[in-house]
Amino acid sequence: MDDVSRQLERSVGIVKMWEVTQLPNGKTLAEQLTFQGVSFWEIMAPVLALYYVPVALSAGTQQSSILKQLRPHVTLAKRNLLSLIQRNKSTQNHVEWKKESTFLFLGFSTYMYRDVLNPVADHLATNRQKSSVVIHDGAMRKAIMPEDLITYQSIWQHWDRNIKMETQHLRKQMQQGIDELLTMNILPQIINADEVMLWPQMKNAFNWLFRFHLPILIPQAVLARHILNRFKPSLIISADVADPRTRLYSLLGHQMGIPSLEIQFGPNGSEGVEWQFVIADQVATWGDTTYEVLLNHNVPAEKITITGSPRHDNLINVSADEIAQTRKRLNIPPASAMVLCASTYQQKEYNSLSDPELLVSMKKAVFQAAGEIDGLCLVVKPHPLENVQETKQLIGNAKNVLLLNAGEDIRELTKACDAFIGFGSTATVDALIANKLTICPSFKGWIWSDPFVKSNAVLVPRSEEEIVDIFKKITDYSYKEIIKEMDPARQNYLYKLAYKIDGHSSERITSIAIEMAKSK
Repeated sequence: MDDVSRQLERSVGIVKMWEVTQLPNGKTLAEQLTFQGVSFWEIMAPVLALYYVPVALSAGTQQSSILKQLRPHVTLAKRNLLSLIQRNKSTQNHVEWKKESTFLFLGFSTYMYRDVLNPVADHLATNRQKSSVVIHDGAMRKAIMPEDLITYQSIWQHWDRNIKMETQHLRKQMQQGIDELLTMNILPQIINADEVMLWPQMKNAFNWLFRFHLPILIPQAVLARHILNRFKPSLIISADVADPRTRLYSLLGHQMGIPSLEIQFGPNGSEGVEWQFVIADQVATWGDTTYEVLLNHNVPAEKITITGSPRHDNLINVSADEIAQTRKRLNIPPASAMVLCASTYQQKEYNSLSDPELLVSMKKAVFQAAGEIDGLCLVVKPHPLENVQETKQLIGNAKNVLLLNAGEDIRELTKACDAFIGFGSTATVDALIANKLTICPSFKGWIWSDPFVKSNAVLVPRSEEEIVDIFKKITDYSYKEIIKEMDPARQNYLYKLAYKIDGHSSERITSIAIEMAKSK
């Protein structure tokens, strides 16, 4: 286990210890933050363990300031304004569901829904004639078009006067509970328990928890209860085990006897400690490797089924016409080699564990190397959550570089490219499945590509000069021999990680979903 994983494991232990700590009023901390039957501590626990506690463990004592105390209030006001805009845009018409059993997909993350959930919803509709409803919070892109048996709804379409009154009531209850907790003045003692002196570092985190994270969930919780109570779906299906919004539906579903299925989005490792807080009844995982990781995260074996990933189903049997259309759309010159770069970002919460300047230096090296090679086009696809403007500045005036919109489906680009460059993201697996020359730059100190580096299935340049050498091999087409040489390692890695790459993962998950719905 590396230093990052050890730090995160320690964070999980601390969060779970806080959860059961008894307060002077006889309640545990989790019970104190339970309102109308919803444990908001349980909903937020992965966020605390993944982000706030690791930062507190790594950082020195930070001075509290008026500005820091006010920031959660300002952010909450901005988010509430956005929600108000979404409510005003949404119509309360057409919120009825079909009479027959309906599968509820949680589409709060557009790209997670597109990559993992949409293939399953499509298969349910086209092959099993099952109806599905996809709910989102108003940010679903219009590119995902409804079909006869798939209905897309914003949660704000369900907002009405009764929901507003319930929200106000819950907000009052929550504020009373938080005020009571703060009046006890017990938090510094709890947070500093077991010789872990974290209160000075965690004080600001709890300010964010009480003044932003919990308040922003209040309307989400009321709407989730309303939607589940009114429509009673056969099954809840999610692809984000850590998102507080999806966790609300799984937790409330448990209370109402509605089962939930979690479809693993990316290849989790020992650092994926969010799985230690999984609520879902069943988990569809990629392969043997991820199955073992989930067991190590204390997910019961009877909850896990190896299915492969739906995101890989359309990466096989790619036609030449499909590739040609993508390259034509991107204006890639016919004589140029297309190299796809899956740009990414590093969450600021991990900056104390991994120097963010490493990623900047590797990106710069890739962009500059591309500018030195004629006959090459570097297509840069930003991560959906990264700052595209920063990436644009890093590219600067580099030649032969094409920066795309972050909303592009990287799988379509992967199918059309000659070679792929990644920094440890999930898309790297896509490239290996598509049998592309896969390059993972790993300058000294970079840890996020380690699973791929250890696989021996990827090229691992350690400097800009080595990247240039690889680019030269791509433009003279000698890279094809490298692909052949690395194929045994690639096959071995994918066999353990991704189960059967046969285009039928969605079908396998659909069968699980239907059986779970029957047993409701």
